[in-house]
Amino acid sequence: MIDLISLFFLSFHTFAAVIGITLNGIVLFLALFRTPKTIAAYTTILINFAITDFLACFTDFFIQMRHIPAGFTMAYMSRGLCTLVGPHFCYLIYSINLGFVAHGLWSLLLGFSYRYYILFHPAPTRKMLIIAIMLISIPSIIQITFLWADDDADEMKRILMDRFPEYELQNATICGTINIMEFSAMFTILHMTCPITPVYITIWILRKKIIQKLVSNSKDMSAKTKEMHKQLFEG
Repeated sequence: MIDLISLFFLSFHTFAAVIGITLNGIVLFLALFRTPKTIAAYTTILINFAITDFLACFTDFFIQMRHIPAGFTMAYMSRGLCTLVGPHFCYLIYSINLGFVAHGLWSLLLGFSYRYYILFHPAPTRKMLIIAIMLISIPSIIQITFLWADDDADEMKRILMDRFPEYELQNATICGTINIMEFSAMFTILHMTCPITPVYITIWILRKKIIQKLVSNSKDMSAKTKEMHKQLFEG
């Protein structure tokens, strides 16, 4: 019988993943087939973000991970469909999921940077935007080293059972890292946590500056330019 905490995590992951998959599927469809010509170049960023977020939600639904820290050991208990294959497969999908989540954060920053950039310069070409997307994906690609932090599943389960004897882990799908201080794990942890606050502060500053610029120059802008910026903010 499933316990209340596990039921909560299962329900939360399922609900969030289904909503995310649905909404990003809609955004992707609109970006591909219903994009106004005034923001055609921005579609490249929008498609990148929609695909990234869609895959992040899909992989999360597939793994439904619960984190269990134990000192310098970090364990992950999965209740998703990946359990039908095994713990190492769950860890593989989780590593891919983290890459999508991290890339989504940088993609969000790129979107606001683009909106600010075009206030002062001509809109960059689609090729330039693709290059920018490739550049911001580098840290997430480096995160592939996280795969080397996948330690023996039986040993991970033994550590957790010794540390938390009250947990029912005998039939659980457990994977994780025995020592998170190793580079393969630590780089991913730092990349997933440290940029969050600076990135969102930067986004807030950019958004404020964009609005100020639009308000101050609203009288001098053509109707086409106003419509473009309006659609960018709606996007």
